[in-house]
Amino acid sequence: MSLSPSLRHSHTSILAKLKFDLIEIMERLGHPKEETTVNVYLHVTTGKKKRPPASSMNLLAVSVKQILNSQF
Repeated sequence: MSLSPSLRHSHTSILAKLKFDLIEIMERLGHPKEETTVNVYLHVTTGKKKRPPASSMNLLAVSVKQILNSQF
């Protein structure tokens, strides 16, 4: 299944915010090299781009943690 670029960026940003390991993020995205993940996706976590307010991002991160920890 192919995800839209904006969904991939959001997914990657959330994983970074939740402090997922770079290797795990790379595997989820299917990248063989760290440079691809860092240069294409993780640059948004450095503050170079406009982000939602921290409270919104924290709320989203908490929601994602709850989803990831729930049993399906």
